[in-house]
Amino acid sequence: MFGTIPEFNQSLEMLKNMWGQGVAGQNVGQFPFTADMNKASSGFNGAFTGLDIAEIEKRIKDLKSVENWLNLNLNVLKSTIQGLEVQHATLLALRSFGEAMGSAQEAAMDNVNKATTAAAAAAASTGNAATSGRKTAKPRRKPSA
Repeated sequence: MFGTIPEFNQSLEMLKNMWGQGVAGQNVGQFPFTADMNKASSGFNGAFTGLDIAEIEKRIKDLKSVENWLNLNLNVLKSTIQGLEVQHATLLALRSFGEAMGSAQEAAMDNVNKATTAAAAAAASTGNAATSGRKTAKPRRKPSA
């Protein structure tokens, strides 16, 4: 897929060539890719004049501000998610509690209905027995005046 990996010695030779012989007209030990000896002798900042220490410090400060802002937003997001998870768990608990109470109420109503039916049946059977053995009263006569 990537072909052959170059040997370590080849890479080392390339680095030596870059720092040693390099570009035509470049002195041995001169900073690579700089043809001007004044820039090469002044070091890193001379070779790359676009990079200023104050500019880099400003960038670092700005990026740290962005990092702090993102961390704050991340913490707010985590808190929001945690709050929603607690709310979800509470609603599930209330729902299961309501279902348990509903099934308990239905069971209680079934027991009441069975007890009422049984009591009515018992009353009906005792009522029939009580009225069957009872003598009926004769109607009273009205006194004549």
